[in-house]
Amino acid sequence: MAEDDPFTGEMLVMQLSKAGWDVEWAKDGHEAITMCSNNKYDLLLLDWILPGCNGIEICSLLRRQRNYVPIIMLTSRSTVEDCVTGLNCGADDYISKPCIFPELLARIQNLIRRSHSIDEAIVTKSGTIEYRCGERTIVARGQLIHLSKKEAALFEILLRCKGQPVSREHLAVAIWKEKPVSLAAVDPLVAQLRRRLEPFRFCCSIENERGSGFVLRWED
Repeated sequence: MAEDDPFTGEMLVMQLSKAGWDVEWAKDGHEAITMCSNNKYDLLLLDWILPGCNGIEICSLLRRQRNYVPIIMLTSRSTVEDCVTGLNCGADDYISKPCIFPELLARIQNLIRRSHSIDEAIVTKSGTIEYRCGERTIVARGQLIHLSKKEAALFEILLRCKGQPVSREHLAVAIWKEKPVSLAAVDPLVAQLRRRLEPFRFCCSIENERGSGFVLRWED
């Protein structure tokens, strides 16, 4: 999230965290660009007016860099022309301030569903390994493994965040969604996926980074 107003930023962090999301908060444009360059996010809430570099410039830059993170523009500008400008710079959605949180949450969930449905058609290839999202299969050197839905959900989250550790809290919310689940359920699923990946240990592994979570190591 990129938002320079302290009150708005604190409220959004509190509400989104209560809704189960992990939130990182950039307070100016340059910080937002740095965070997006160093991390892979499910979605970006982007204020139009920011110190250093405004939301339109950030959105345009990310798209030029082929960073297709879903973006929702948040702004007090509400004319049709402003909306068109925001969408034309590469934003996926646009909501005026002050926003009603249930509406914002619904837009976030809808946009993430849309981006995930697009991801399902993608075949990810790297080095000697290939992951077919729609089929939930991993192929390497003539070997094929078919993943269960939860194994695939875990693998895809780690794959999207390749090289970055993912916390147990994030995995629990993302995999089990609205169903309340103990964090203790995450470790057995990770162990189960590790056993499934054993034939590909030469090029693909899940490691535990103490205090941070799990990270996928994928040989390029």
